[in-house]
Amino acid sequence: MLISELQDRRNQSEGFVIEPRGGVMGSPASDQYISEEPRQLAWEASTPLEPYSLARCIASEGYSGDKSSEGAAAAVAICQIVINESRRRGWSPTERLTYHVTEDNRCWRYGRQKGRYAATIRDPKKWHIDVAQAAWSGAVADISNGAHMFFDPKAQDGGIQAGERLRRDAIEVCREWIIDSGNEFVPIVGVSAYHLMGFRKSNLPKSQRLANFEQAKAIIEKGRRGEDTKTPGDPDRYTGMKVKTGITLENIVLSVGRFLGLA
Repeated sequence: MLISELQDRRNQSEGFVIEPRGGVMGSPASDQYISEEPRQLAWEASTPLEPYSLARCIASEGYSGDKSSEGAAAAVAICQIVINESRRRGWSPTERLTYHVTEDNRCWRYGRQKGRYAATIRDPKKWHIDVAQAAWSGAVADISNGAHMFFDPKAQDGGIQAGERLRRDAIEVCREWIIDSGNEFVPIVGVSAYHLMGFRKSNLPKSQRLANFEQAKAIIEKGRRGEDTKTPGDPDRYTGMKVKTGITLENIVLSVGRFLGLA
């Protein structure tokens, strides 16, 4: 049974972590996972496995920016980034999202992010599944700009994730990913970069890596000052979603708004 929307909303607004169905396994909290197999949960949700896994990811990762106007675009982008990463490794999204570095009984199960590529701890709502199915089927054009990594700079600057203290702020993460690891920050149309940054592997020389890092750093500093960091562009027009499918970013935004009590 899915967690009620009212309880979900209250817990999110108060900063609580919703415990997963299937019980909590392991300790500490960041090692929690869901004991049921992914295929079983997807079957119970009457959803194919891969879009179901993507839906769990966007439900669990969330978006710290303006959900009423940017939440749908962020959800589409996160799905596409996970798909890009999975294809890059030759894995399915479910394999990439459920793999745990310990390769113990947490591996190949949904769970919290620590030890995994991304979090999948929360049950998805219908709109999460709608977005995931549209992204997985290719009904929306790519707005990820080829990114296969992402993070939320504002959440990183908050210093706490799943009850654990983070050792790096957002600028330090960008320095490691860009300067040290050779990734490139790429903007995602329709979302605020201080709330969702995408990265892709790059062959940029070190001199250009530095310029790319400075670009990302400047965005983070703008976000810290409360300034607008939204990448301009209309995701509906950019994706052609209204032409290709009945599921539009516009009606997903309305769904999110109703869920959050904004409409």
